[in-house]
Amino acid sequence: MTEKDIEYNKMLEYWEQLHRATYIYVPVNNDPIDKLLAEFINKCDYKKKAKCLFVREEPGVYAFFDKRVIMLSEMGKLNIRVGGGYMSVD
Repeated sequence: MTEKDIEYNKMLEYWEQLHRATYIYVPVNNDPIDKLLAEFINKCDYKKKAKCLFVREEPGVYAFFDKRVIMLSEMGKLNIRVGGGYMSVD
């Protein structure tokens, strides 16, 4: 293992510890879709949370990296728009 590999592994371990300790998605009050999204993200392990980088634009509309994502709630379940329909966010 090279010095570069050792340093990379140390940095990765530090990032994982930091991320595990501090990342909590806080929903907007009075937004049921945002509350469901917060429940989904906050119950994930820290590695999956790192992939759930949603930024709320307006009720039911989120930015996911460079994509615009539409979500809705049906019977207490969070669904995400895929193609011409919706499927579970899980």
